[in-house]
Amino acid sequence: MASSGRWSYLHPDDGSVHSCADGFVILRVAAMNPWAALTGTAARSGRDTMSLLAGAVIATGTLLTAPVWAHEELRRRCTRLFAGWHRNRIAAYQGVDCAPAAASDRQLVYLALLAPALLGAGAFLTTLGWAFVQAAAVTRLLLPSGHEPTMYVLAATGVIAAVLLGRLAGLADAALARRWLGPSPAARLRRRVDELTTSREAIVAATDAERRRIERDLHDGAQQRLVALAVNLGLARAALADADGPARRAIEQAHDEAKQAVRELRDLVRGLHPAILDEQGLDAALSGLATRFPVPVALTVDLPRRCEPAIEAVAFFVVSEALTNVAKHARATAAHVDVRFGAGGRLRVAVRDDGAGGAEGLRAIRQRVDSVDGTVAVDSPVGGPTSVVVELPCG
Repeated sequence: MASSGRWSYLHPDDGSVHSCADGFVILRVAAMNPWAALTGTAARSGRDTMSLLAGAVIATGTLLTAPVWAHEELRRRCTRLFAGWHRNRIAAYQGVDCAPAAASDRQLVYLALLAPALLGAGAFLTTLGWAFVQAAAVTRLLLPSGHEPTMYVLAATGVIAAVLLGRLAGLADAALARRWLGPSPAARLRRRVDELTTSREAIVAATDAERRRIERDLHDGAQQRLVALAVNLGLARAALADADGPARRAIEQAHDEAKQAVRELRDLVRGLHPAILDEQGLDAALSGLATRFPVPVALTVDLPRRCEPAIEAVAFFVVSEALTNVAKHARATAAHVDVRFGAGGRLRVAVRDDGAGGAEGLRAIRQRVDSVDGTVAVDSPVGGPTSVVVELPCG
């Protein structure tokens, strides 16, 4: 059987099913089973002929409605109707799916010019080829014996013409229909971009939700157990204040390490996604971040409304990461964070410091900002100061 330009056939020796393209099926099948090749070719040619004839009928109907095309609404309805019929015809006879698209001038070009010309010529030539086969039969009935060569020539000419012309016309028809009846390349690109954007937004949202879950689990689980451990070690430390030196020192060291682990885990949890960010917004979350920063931070937040949770999470991460870099590398004495809405309603986050400058990369910040279609501008000459300005969409 045939589908979408490929053929499947049953091997006569072992019964296995094989598939190959139209260009090779006749030779390969004919070498094994001439009858299968003949019937397969006839079926393919019959579909091509039916597709061309059906297309010619649709094209005729299209041209007959041409007088009403001056009316925009009627022209759009006719375009949508006839284009749908052609797509169904191509799918039924050629096995090619043409993606639907809104009625447009591109479809009108196919309906009014390309389809009538191609389908009319293809249907005429293919029908003419089969007429030669009929002529061969008439020749066999009317002419006396001895004229068999004439009959064979007419039959062979008709079959070859019908098959080849029908196949070529069918392939050209399917290609043109897919090109002109479906979405334009620009529309397909826009659709693909929209799909990728939607997919990326879903991934960003899922990642943000996972960070929140991890934050809750750490805050309610591991962090609480570490706090309890630190408290118990503190009690043991107080109770064993008069104990021998090695035992007392071991308890003191364990207590100090437990308190350090609590601090590190608390910082980790806050860096993932602080709960206050969801509850009270960027202003409160950044205020808490600034108070824990070892370098004095001047914080300005002017946000009359909130953004999406994913955008706020990215903004918090940008400030947290930028301030961390300031503390580790900049040798700064002061930093300033400014958060407000900029041009076009985009969220603008600026982090500046008076450090030594020379900041490079900031790969983590760029990756998080790129994930939501934001922009990053870094100005950090050697000797300072350093300025990191991020703009995020806040629909």
